[in-house]
Amino acid sequence: MMICVAILPGAPICEYVGVLPRTGEKRSGSDMHMPSLHVENNSEAPPAPEYCIDAGSIGSFARFINHGCNPNLFAQCVLTNHHDVKLEKVMLFAADTVLPLQVAPNIDSCDVRNSLAIAKYVAEITTSTDRPRS
Repeated sequence: MMICVAILPGAPICEYVGVLPRTGEKRSGSDMHMPSLHVENNSEAPPAPEYCIDAGSIGSFARFINHGCNPNLFAQCVLTNHHDVKLEKVMLFAADTVLPLQVAPNIDSCDVRNSLAIAKYVAEITTSTDRPRS
């Protein structure tokens, strides 16, 4: 996927959307359960997030954005027209300038561990209440 126009740093790219099942629920139409991103039996580990975003079958084009070692996007929770952190949105923003005819944006993920870290981060920011409000 190529970009047709320049995208400046900080520009919103899209909202990351999908089904919002509770952590541990079975994925719809699948025999798989949502994976746990926390180490089991670790008393110092934070509690598992209540929800996670599953964009496997339903979602915006954000689910097709690739992972890469030189990311040009970052994820951020935003509040729109309210201050209820339970209704926040996960948005992807440009981290660097993306020039026309360059490869489409990507999110940092050089290996499987980084992929899990991003999934954990997205899950945490969709449920966390201890971050600054916009």
